[in-house]
Amino acid sequence: MNIWSLAVDNKVVVYLLMALILVFGWTSYNQLPREATPDVRIPLVIIATPYVGVSPVDIEGLITQPLERALRGLKDLKQISSVSKEGLSTIRVEFNTGVDLDEALRRVRDKVNSTRPQLPSDILDPVVSEINISEFPIMFVNVGGDIGLARLKKIAEEIQARIEGIPGVLRADVTGGLEPEVQVNVDVYRMNAYQVSFDDVAN
Repeated sequence: MNIWSLAVDNKVVVYLLMALILVFGWTSYNQLPREATPDVRIPLVIIATPYVGVSPVDIEGLITQPLERALRGLKDLKQISSVSKEGLSTIRVEFNTGVDLDEALRRVRDKVNSTRPQLPSDILDPVVSEINISEFPIMFVNVGGDIGLARLKKIAEEIQARIEGIPGVLRADVTGGLEPEVQVNVDVYRMNAYQVSFDDVAN
């Protein structure tokens, strides 16, 4: 007697076994650990170096190229790309899949620090960071209306405070709108007469 004959002759037992397998499978599925936003680490490191007021050509020659030359010798390196624009150098360093990202970050920082003396002395320190998916925005809220940008920004900031109060929300950011600004017009001749400098006015 083969297995097929046993199945035909014992239909009730077969149905019970199928039901048990389905129940066991459903229970196991529901008990699997799941995350709405799992922690995913991408083997990608960004080096951002601001240099305010400097042209893209100078950014490329003074900052981007020296850093790229130093970074090309990194272990497990897959690709380097960069963007040099006015006031900012951004270098994208991609590593091979499976690399220890903490170790890769350390090596990138070491290369950047060793190259720092070759860069202009008056630049801000380069910022080395990894791409963190968990910090990417998962929802955008647009605020619009015919009440002026300043008022719209105030409303957006009120919404921001409410959103940040929701359990599980890491951060909410407001972009756009108008910042309050005070403009001071001075009389240069009267300033000279009273021996008042622009620093005195600013302070």
